[in-house]
Formats: sequence, C-alpha cells, structure tokens
Amino acid sequence: GVERVSEGSDDDDGGNPTVNFRGEKRKNDTHQSVVDPEARLYRKSYGVAAKLCHGAHVLMENRHGLVVDVSVSEANGRSERREALRLVRRARRRHGLKIKTLGEDKGYLAGPFLHEMEAKEDVVPLVAMPDVPIKSKGVEAEARRRARRRQRTKRYAVAQRIRMRVEEINGWTKEIGGMRRSRHVGRWKIDQMVLVVHTAYNLLRLGRLEALARAA
Repeated sequence: GVERVSEGSDDDDGGNPTVNFRGEKRKNDTHQSVVDPEARLYRKSYGVAAKLCHGAHVLMENRHGLVVDVSVSEANGRSERREALRLVRRARRRHGLKIKTLGEDKGYLAGPFLHEMEAKEDVVPLVAMPDVPIKSKGVEAEARRRARRRQRTKRYAVAQRIRMRVEEINGWTKEIGGMRRSRHVGRWKIDQMVLVVHTAYNLLRLGRLEALARAA
C-alpha cells in the first residue's frame, strides 16, 4: 500500500509523524498527500519540480473567448486528451454545439487521440506538431501526418493564435480567482470551485463584450 506521508521535515510529534524525503525521488506509488489523497505528483513541463495537484481543463469557444465547459481530473499524462474528448462530447449533448475544429498545443499530438477526434467526433484537430519524422504506420500515424500537413494552412495559424486566449483564462482564474492554490480538499469540491470561478470569468467577459458592442 501507499504510505501516508506529508512534505514536512522531521519532528518530535510521535502521534502525527512526518517523514523527511529530501534527496529522494518522489513518486505517486510511494508519496501521497496527507491532506488530499486524491492529489497526484505531476510535472507540468521538463525542468520544473513535480507538485501534488489536480488537473483542470477548459473548453473555450473561439469567437468571443468564453468558457464553454470545464472539468477536473487526476493529474497525469493522459488526462488532457481524455478530458478534451469528454468536454467536446458534453458540449454537444448539453448545448447542441456544432464543433468543427479544435485548436490544441503539443500535449495533444498522440495518434490515438487525433484519430478518435477525427473518426468518432468528426472534429478536425489543429494541433502543434514537432518537426520529427513519423515512421510508424496505421490510422493513428496517418492522423498525425494529417495534423502536420494542416500546419501549413491558414485555419491552423488562426486557431493557434486564438488558442492563446485560453492562457488569459488560466491566468485570471489562478491569480484573481484563487485557483493557483486550492482552498479545498477532494476532487469533487475542487470541481465546484473550478465551475464557480470560470462562471465568474464568463460574467466579466460578457460585460466587457457588451461594452465593446455598445461602443461600436
């Protein structure tokens, strides 16, 4: 089983001991948050420390930069792609949206994801692809090759430029909405916080859009 440990230093509290893991590599099968067992060690990018966290995901519409849907998941290397499919499907079911394209960064370049988005969801993924050879064969490799060819198109350039608006959402929700460090324990409560904070962002965004429309 997983030993329940904290990130504290050695102390003399025998009833509530902490374990000092300085100098040791932390992994999810050996380290678990005492406060929030659902949190997972996750490294956002190379060269940065892994932190105990949850994954938060946003689906944004391109025309006005509004949040269409959000979700919270376990923080791991697969959740972004899984939640992207889930959010697209839920947006169609709940709101009847006709999603034709989806702008994404290099975290979504996996062949199985690209193939499923095209074949099952009829959505064109406009994803940033690295300039490396694609030597494998099959439908998943072909999906990656199509994604690479789309990088030369105008709609790809437009989608990638507009996609950066989601960073405005992420920045606001972290710095103003207080999501940089969760005040809640457990994924269900964090999911409610994410929903409320992004709703607040949409309300402010709608106010700005209305002011711009009146001034036009």
